[in-house]
Amino acid sequence: MNCTKRSSGLDKAKFVDMYNSFSVSTKVRKATQLQDSYKVDGVPSLGIAGRYYTSSEQAKSMERALLITSYLVGLPRKAA
Repeated sequence: MNCTKRSSGLDKAKFVDMYNSFSVSTKVRKATQLQDSYKVDGVPSLGIAGRYYTSSEQAKSMERALLITSYLVGLPRKAA
């Protein structure tokens, strides 16, 4: 039996077409460029406003990374 629908309800052919589409390829390429520009060292990592980057490794804990992120998110708001 050759069925194109999976138990998840997705149509395999539609999924493959979308996965290989120009739109998805462009988004993946942009994400890879952003990852490279931030010099991501692992996950989870957080990029903020296209200007800042932190990670649990860099901040020494995820809790500190979230505190740093909260502070950095607030910077542009204070300048406005």
